[in-house]
This record gives sequence, structure tokens and C-alpha cells, in this order.
Amino acid sequence: MSILRIEDLNIEVTKKKVKYIYLRICHANGEVKVSAPRYSSLDSIRIFVLSKLPWIKEQQIKVKNRKREIQLDFVSNEIHYFDGKSYALNIIEKAGRTNVTLKDNIMEMYIRPGTDRAKRKLLVERLYRKHLKDSVPYYIQKWEPVMNVKVNFFNVKRMRTKWGTCNIREKRIWFSLELAKKPAHLLEYVVVHEMVHLLERNHSKRFYGFMNEFLPGWRHMKEELNKR
Repeated sequence: MSILRIEDLNIEVTKKKVKYIYLRICHANGEVKVSAPRYSSLDSIRIFVLSKLPWIKEQQIKVKNRKREIQLDFVSNEIHYFDGKSYALNIIEKAGRTNVTLKDNIMEMYIRPGTDRAKRKLLVERLYRKHLKDSVPYYIQKWEPVMNVKVNFFNVKRMRTKWGTCNIREKRIWFSLELAKKPAHLLEYVVVHEMVHLLERNHSKRFYGFMNEFLPGWRHMKEELNKR
């Protein structure tokens, strides 16, 4: 067994008595493992992995999102993230209006006694949704004249594998609710990425040329976004 380093991935390679190269993602932690014929060269394995890189990244995001959902119980002292900062959740049961507020490093949730996990989750998501709907327009308005494009509509929704998506024909953009957890510069990176699709549909050399022009440090932002 050996370790092959590609971009930010450490890939476990095992050569064995098989006819073809096989790749799998560990569902527990997102690790990448490759089984290859004994006669395979590291260069041939590297080329194979590089051809699967977009799929690998997508699967690893799925693993992260799945783990995040399993871990969150929405109970007191649990850590939640908002705008790049961590907050300890404090549940306060009382009659009256339900709400979530932020104070110092505490996320206070006011709920009626007996409120279940699903409703607690919705309260936090309401906070996230408002934050994004308040924040995204600033970046759209900032970048429209720079790129010479127009966004007709944007919205926020739950996404398990993407940070954003763009309907190019209708100039509509949707952003992942998860972005509310991220710091402002990473939110701006996703806004710019989706707006660049209004100039170039595919992730082509032209697309990345625009990204380099508008956000020279975008590759570091992308790496930071997917590591957090």
C-alpha cells in the first residue's frame, strides 16, 4: 500500500490481483482508496484519479453534509456556525414567540416547552435564510457592473452537494442554505462563481480565466470553503 498525493487529497493505493483500476470513497470519512493491477504505474493511476476528480469532490461534500446532519441535535451547548463564527446553542423554553438571537458567542433559541428537533432546526434555518437574503444582494450589486451582467432573480434553498446553481437562460441563481455558516469572503466567492456562469456556461479555460480576472485568490477560497 502507498499514498498518492493529488491536489489536497492523500489517496491510498493498493496493488493487487485485479484487471482494472477501481476507486471508492469511504462513506465514514470521505477518504479515497484505489485498487489497481500489480503492473500499473503511478502515472497511469494518477491519470485515472484526475479523470474522476470532480466526482470525488462531489462525493466528499456529500459525506461532509451527511455527517453534519447526523451530528446536529439542536440541544443546549451544541456548537453551531453562523457567518464564519462558532456559537454555543442555548435553549430557553418559555411561552410566547419563538425566535433565535445571537449574543457574543451564544446562539439563544427561545422555544415553547416540548418543541421537537425538526422545529428547532427550522428556527435556525430561518436565521440562516434571512442572513443570506440580506447579504447576497450586496455582492450581486457589487459585481454586476464589473462583469457587465444582470441577475434577474436569486433565492436560497437546501442543497446537499452544491454551494450554488445558475439558470443561465433565465439568469436566476440559487444559493445553498449552508453558506450562512461561512465567512463573508467565501459567500462572495460563490456569488462570483455563479455570476461568471452568465458569461461562460461551462467550467472551461474561459470560465477560469474570468475567475482569475475577478477574484485572483479564488482557488484558495474554494479550498477553504470545502475544508470547513
